[in-house]
Amino acid sequence: MTQTLVASLPRRAGAGLSLAAVLVAVASVGILTGPHAIAVLAGPAFLLGAVAIALRLLTRQRWEAYLAFAVSMWLITPEIRRIVDYGSGFHALSPVLLTGPIVGLVALPWVYRHRQQAFRDVVLLFATAIAVFGYGFLIGCLRTGPTAAASAAVNLFGPLALGLFVLAAPIEPQALRATLVQIAVVGAAVLGVYGIIQFLVLPAWDLRWIQESGITTLGQPIPLHVRVFGPLNTAGPYGETLAVLCLLALHHRRTRDWWQFAVIAIGVVGVGLSLVRAAWILLALSVVLLLIARRLPVRLVIGGGVALAVTLLILGTAVRTQIADRLSTTAAAGSQDTSFNARVAFQAQIAPQALADVSGQGLGSTGGAARLAPPGTETVVQSFDSGVFENIFTLGSVPGLALLLVTGWCISRVWRRARYQPAAFAFIAAPAVGLALNLIFTNTFSGVYGAMLWVLLGVAGRPDPGVESEPA
Repeated sequence: MTQTLVASLPRRAGAGLSLAAVLVAVASVGILTGPHAIAVLAGPAFLLGAVAIALRLLTRQRWEAYLAFAVSMWLITPEIRRIVDYGSGFHALSPVLLTGPIVGLVALPWVYRHRQQAFRDVVLLFATAIAVFGYGFLIGCLRTGPTAAASAAVNLFGPLALGLFVLAAPIEPQALRATLVQIAVVGAAVLGVYGIIQFLVLPAWDLRWIQESGITTLGQPIPLHVRVFGPLNTAGPYGETLAVLCLLALHHRRTRDWWQFAVIAIGVVGVGLSLVRAAWILLALSVVLLLIARRLPVRLVIGGGVALAVTLLILGTAVRTQIADRLSTTAAAGSQDTSFNARVAFQAQIAPQALADVSGQGLGSTGGAARLAPPGTETVVQSFDSGVFENIFTLGSVPGLALLLVTGWCISRVWRRARYQPAAFAFIAAPAVGLALNLIFTNTFSGVYGAMLWVLLGVAGRPDPGVESEPA
């Protein structure tokens, strides 16, 4: 099936995926079969190899291949990090995780060289994000130190740079959309299949990651009891990213083929096994939007449901029980839902402080980057359960709210246009709407969330020449 998927890709995009697969295979085999010294050197070597490949593709103007390679790096590098740690010992900070952001940042010179026609609202959102994130970096350098601020900035500007590349790349909009959708088919297959294998078998490097990382939300480190996180760091990014890929795959030109239904069904099972309600909401909301806009045929949803039911029957009782248990607790959300109550209590506690702080605490005051702040740094919160308040907390109430308002305005216009443009546009816009709304749960501007969101917005910002973008 994988050979069929790759064969259906445009040749240039397929080259990018092939290069990513070769790089991952060489690194993984070298680490797992070679001496300890190879595992120690593998992290920096993987990063340098990925950057060299990206630069080679850009200098040869292989734009589709670069995009495929860059997206692949965001999807697979956390897994390579775990394999490196498995061979060389756990490291709280790993150079491998810089691969995705830096592969995006190296495209900035080509962004500067090229200009394409783009919708003004999308351009305004990109410009606002650059200005606000830049401000947050400067404040972070003053309050949390340059190391913590730079760590957070890389995970914001890396995805943003990749989105800017998509917005400026000299690729026809139709070809750009087709390339992204077809890349998503392969991505959904890889993430979905690996997630199911992880649940049923739990590879040794993933087991050790659960044990040594200190993350307490991944369930028990034994097969059939783990909360699936696939090749990504945790279940949240895995679930939401896979949901986006499944939605993009829905519009593949060969959706009626049996393997296409199988890919989407496997991806949806992976989303279910992540137990991430935000991902379920994203998936369900996007499907409803596409149905309302008459871009998704009801018969296709029915066919997907049948394929999903068959897949669940094949995978067995353990998979069905895991998903069903989470669904039952979701339906009972309220006084009996501990995580829901904790999220509400935290947001009620942090909201007054965040809204009252006009200047913000700066980048590096939240998330993993906060661990790099100097000891004793005040107002550092490592775990946020709200992307809305995290952005207000770090960027300041005025800049943060400005970014959120521009995002909401831009997303609403993107979806409005999608209803009057070619059908493929709606399958780009719907998951972008879902990711933007999921700022309620997590910071979808950053990391792999941000890579998905900014790439989608970059594609959505490219109009088709000669096609009406607004109703008459």
